[in-house]
Amino acid sequence: HGKTVITSIHQPSSAVFHKFDNVLFLADGCVVYYGSPSHSLDYCKRLGMKCPAGYNAADHWMDLLVEDSAIDDDGANDNQSSERDPLVGNESNANANFPIKLVEQAGDADETSPSSNSFNGSAIMDGSAKKEDTNSLGRNLNSSMVGRMSIKNVLRKMSTITTVNKPMHLLEETKRKRDEYLTKKTSKAILINNWNVDAFAEEMEEGRNNESLSLSASMHSKEGDDDVEQPVQKFNTSWATQFHVLLHRSLKNSRSAILTTINITKSLCLGTLTGMLWFQIKNTEATVPDKGSFLFFSLTYWIFDGIFSAIFTFPMERTIIFKERASGSYHLSAYFLSKTLSEMPTRLVLPTMFWTIAYWMSGVNPSFYVFLETLGCLLLAVLAGESYGLLCGALVMDFEKAMTIMVVISLTAMAAGGYYIKNIPTFIGWIKFISPFKPGYEAAQALVFDREVPCDGSGILAGYCLDGAETVSFDNVLKFLGSEGSIGFNIGILVALMIVPRYLAFLALKNKRGAERS
Repeated sequence: HGKTVITSIHQPSSAVFHKFDNVLFLADGCVVYYGSPSHSLDYCKRLGMKCPAGYNAADHWMDLLVEDSAIDDDGANDNQSSERDPLVGNESNANANFPIKLVEQAGDADETSPSSNSFNGSAIMDGSAKKEDTNSLGRNLNSSMVGRMSIKNVLRKMSTITTVNKPMHLLEETKRKRDEYLTKKTSKAILINNWNVDAFAEEMEEGRNNESLSLSASMHSKEGDDDVEQPVQKFNTSWATQFHVLLHRSLKNSRSAILTTINITKSLCLGTLTGMLWFQIKNTEATVPDKGSFLFFSLTYWIFDGIFSAIFTFPMERTIIFKERASGSYHLSAYFLSKTLSEMPTRLVLPTMFWTIAYWMSGVNPSFYVFLETLGCLLLAVLAGESYGLLCGALVMDFEKAMTIMVVISLTAMAAGGYYIKNIPTFIGWIKFISPFKPGYEAAQALVFDREVPCDGSGILAGYCLDGAETVSFDNVLKFLGSEGSIGFNIGILVALMIVPRYLAFLALKNKRGAERS
């Protein structure tokens, strides 16, 4: 797909090693080989370090480059003094570990201390001070601190310590390393000394220049004015390819995250227990409120499940989203659409299992078509709730804040869902039109109560069981339940609530500031 992948790998198998197009071997920061894996063995053979037959090529290179750090080839440490200076440390390490300078400024000496002059003329610069000087300095410093120098004077003198060594450039450090291996005869030294650094650098530079020329030629038109620049393609792959790859990735992730054993068990158990509580409800006047409560309970639970599952979708992938967007890996629209579509099938499996069990055990309506229609209402309501979760997660990518905001919004929307309160004040009545609970519940009621209800003398529908009436029409039952709007109207609201918040969530992700992406 026009992408270069750079990776480091530890002890690869022979099959994996030979799958790389090119490999780069480093030893103490020095390049010892760059090229194809197969040619690397030929290179070792030319240097007299042939890989044994049947031996892993990667292990062979490790054997050549890894040395026991406890073995000192030069034996230089055998003759070094073990004396340790109280201030500087070992003399051999002074240059590396103490690159500072002690300077006494005028007026810093403590006039009351006869040993304060011991700092005059004493300096350690790049570890060049003699051992006798450093020993004397250490003793004088200790005695001054302990006996005669005030704390204020100590702090003033320590403030004059300044760094004098400049950091060594990486190239200089690499060159120094190579020079150290010129006199050594180990396998690593042979590989370092035989690699032509200049030729390798020229080859890399030539390749970079060729790429620059090719890019420049593609940016400028060959026909017409040379100053007219052609638009540069931001992405190396098409939108369809990006969507396909991201959809495949998201499907794998969603299946493993949602369709788990515990989630499936939860849905089956909840469906069974719910069906037992509302087991085989009779179609009578007394059971009308029970059927309504069954519908609202089922819808409420799965809408909440969709909301609070989706709220973590974008915050959990926040780092990945911003990183891949910054690198120009794909269009945000391809990611967003693939993410939302991939979770739809898996997220709808669990409520489908629940409803299949609970619906037939409860017996709210024996019609198979009503079962399919109410299942559709339930799934649309779940997707509408999921849209609110996605929107909240995209706007507030902090888990705690997003959860707090969504609890307030979802509970308010549930209260306005048409079951707990029928007469909402006018100034806040608009909430019911943006609540996923209200349209789902109203549509499901209209589908379930599709036939006349017999009067049983319980008085639930006393206002309609008059003058010896034996049944109540389904229109009067819906009027008793306070149902509002037709089935088509409520389904349309659910579809709108499923689409609009998702689009707003996409805009929220798209408009995240650069500081939030870091």
